[in-house]
Amino acid sequence: MNVTTEFDTVDLILKSTAETRGVDAFALALIKTEKQLRKLFTYLIFQFPCFSYADIPSLRSALATNNKVYFDGQTRNKPAYSLLH
Repeated sequence: MNVTTEFDTVDLILKSTAETRGVDAFALALIKTEKQLRKLFTYLIFQFPCFSYADIPSLRSALATNNKVYFDGQTRNKPAYSLLH
């Protein structure tokens, strides 16, 4: 699934006549944005030569168990990948 198709559902909600469509679309867009950022994050991590397929279980575990991985940290000079060190 690419970014365009990922957000098709958000567009459908916005085009609906539901009274809460703005809030619903916004909330879903946040969820989908985080999903795309996690995909990008994991893609970038695997560009580092120190990681390989053998590291997949530990990387998944680090992301799943660490509830402090926020991508806004990139703007505060604390990259999300620093939690993996």
